[in-house]
Amino acid sequence: SLSIYLLAFLTFATAQSYHTAAGVRVGKYFGLTVSQRVLPKLTVEGIYQTRLQGSEQYLTGLVKKHNSLIARRLNFYYGGGVHTAWVDMGAEGGSQNFTGFDGILGLEMTIGRVNVALDYKPAFNPGQNDWMQNQGGVSVRYVLFKSNSPKSRQRQKGRSYKQKNRQKALKYRKRSLKREAKGRGW
Repeated sequence: SLSIYLLAFLTFATAQSYHTAAGVRVGKYFGLTVSQRVLPKLTVEGIYQTRLQGSEQYLTGLVKKHNSLIARRLNFYYGGGVHTAWVDMGAEGGSQNFTGFDGILGLEMTIGRVNVALDYKPAFNPGQNDWMQNQGGVSVRYVLFKSNSPKSRQRQKGRSYKQKNRQKALKYRKRSLKREAKGRGW
């Protein structure tokens, strides 16, 4: 019924209203995040984060697929990626480095140049004692480069077309007035 059509429309609607956004991520870890749109509904995100009360550092790369909810500026996303971690075990334990996999599921909203995201990001660390870490976070980013919506591009194209037509009409009108003036001997 109507809800099926609405769901189908929302699934295919263009998501995201920005190209590049950068900011902070807060949760179990604190970090920096940069998100870059690479296709109309696909972004790549880089996250550097560290535990506030510890000596762990993570560098994560994610690929996320975005889908609009209600409007273009509110969307949900899901995806996955990989991370590498550096853990300082203290004076006696040395340090440990490992690589793992990440999933991500979240909601994102952009208002003006502020992008806010709330997500769940489980991290899987094969071969480690702490093989799965449940992470959630809030990211607040500043939109560095905005994208033009198809509608705004269409409006701009329409304005340009109208302006060209006005200029042509004005030139034609001036020529007509000159001809009339010559014909009357002015």
